[in-house]
Amino acid sequence: MRQAQERVSAERVRSPQGVTTIDVWFHVVRSGTSLSNGDVPDSWLDEQVRVLNASFGDATSGAASRFNFVKRGVTRTTNATWFNMSVVEPPSSTELAMKQSLHQGGATTLNIYTLIPGSYLGESTFPSSLSGTNGLALDGVMVHFNSLPGGNIVGANLGLTAVHEVGHWLGLLHPWDGGCFVGDGVSDTPAMDGPVYGCPALGSVDSCGTLPGVDPVKNYMGYVDDVCMWEFTPGQVTRMTNLYTGLRGGVLGSVSGFVSEGLWQSPIISTIQGGAYDYDTLGSSIQVRIYWDGPAGSGAAYSEVTANQPNTYINEVYSVSGNHGFIVTVPASLKDGQPHRAYVYGVDSSGSGQLTHLTYGALTFTIAP
Repeated sequence: MRQAQERVSAERVRSPQGVTTIDVWFHVVRSGTSLSNGDVPDSWLDEQVRVLNASFGDATSGAASRFNFVKRGVTRTTNATWFNMSVVEPPSSTELAMKQSLHQGGATTLNIYTLIPGSYLGESTFPSSLSGTNGLALDGVMVHFNSLPGGNIVGANLGLTAVHEVGHWLGLLHPWDGGCFVGDGVSDTPAMDGPVYGCPALGSVDSCGTLPGVDPVKNYMGYVDDVCMWEFTPGQVTRMTNLYTGLRGGVLGSVSGFVSEGLWQSPIISTIQGGAYDYDTLGSSIQVRIYWDGPAGSGAAYSEVTANQPNTYINEVYSVSGNHGFIVTVPASLKDGQPHRAYVYGVDSSGSGQLTHLTYGALTFTIAP
């Protein structure tokens, strides 16, 4: 994991895509007001949002989406029947009643219900389900409350159950759906004949031996332990993006006339260094924001500087002149020996105030006091 984080810290981003915000509503369904009855604290929900953004933004490895999840609200409902929810197809009248009562927003709002979903860790609807009976009312994700970060399910308490289910919500299938010769509709996930559990080594499982590639055992859409899954593929990101716009009617974030190039040192000692420039107006200086321990829109504090420092790397790579580098000092309060994350954005130079990631996901760092 350390190697993956260091690789991302030096990632260079050249895409002018913007951040696409997905509003998240959590519905804490409980049988009582104690943690054992499902009354999870807000800190677990906040950490789950952080895990979603790290996973979909690629703070580990693989491909990054531009989805940014922002917690918009929390409901808390005491109902023992809803709390112990049997997951069946088609959805039960109990599930429908719960979701009709609690669901917020439209097809692009992510509703996450924390409860006990029968014998499953989680369950999700698909974008295609929206066209069915009660499609919008039933739309959303259910996860076992103890699968959230802080829970007690061994091998599944780091929040990746929600990552997996949100992958379904955005249209992804399991890599083994359809077997070796049908697959999941994504060309760059190798063929797989069935789920794998535990924490197998990369390359150790090849269930479709006559076909190219080995089982993608580290993919978020598999069933391995949380600590052992860490990637989406570029094809999966494309599928999610296409279905988000095509079936959910979502609009992707965009940044006009803006491109960025990041070069960050690893490890981070006391500053974060990089560069950004506007390809429409090469001489302009771009503002850069570093959000501390939370992405834009999460309410996290941020530092802002102008990218007007010398940076010969960008000049050489892109054949541009002028100063396009930046240096941001890490706040003294974060130099405490504990792990922290920095989310690096550029501010749209057109004046619209839109943001785009200068890195895929977040930079992870620890600085001794």
